[in-house]
Amino acid sequence: MFIHTRTRLFCELHRAERWLTHEDFLVKWLKGEKTKLEIIDVETREKVEAVWKTLDDEGNEIKDRVVFHLMPCASRTQYCTEVHVVVHPDPGRFGVVAEELGSLEFEVFSSWKDLAMKAWKQRLEALRECVNGDWVIEDRDLTHPALLRSRL
Repeated sequence: MFIHTRTRLFCELHRAERWLTHEDFLVKWLKGEKTKLEIIDVETREKVEAVWKTLDDEGNEIKDRVVFHLMPCASRTQYCTEVHVVVHPDPGRFGVVAEELGSLEFEVFSSWKDLAMKAWKQRLEALRECVNGDWVIEDRDLTHPALLRSRL
């Protein structure tokens, strides 16, 4: 049980990692939600593991596991990083393992999945806008001179 979404950033791996781990950068794209993200582990220029903390309807803390995977967009690009986000729901959210989900729990999971996907797409869009401005890097853009080893 997880969701997956991604974006491309106009920066090299190290700078992309800073956007995901440094306080000053996190505030720019997460804004008021920055306090919900707790960084757990960083594998330099590869992966950032975190916990996304929220409260359920009864006021209990829920901790969804968030993993940001960082990779170059293509072998020849240096200034384009693809960020893949995988979010696993807090196991306590559903009370059972995925294989044992009943119809009610499955509906709850489906609802979480839809809301989480929408929220993380919006967060990644905010990150992309902070780094790239209006530029949405498409596959056809990967040969653009700005993304290659030497900047224009």
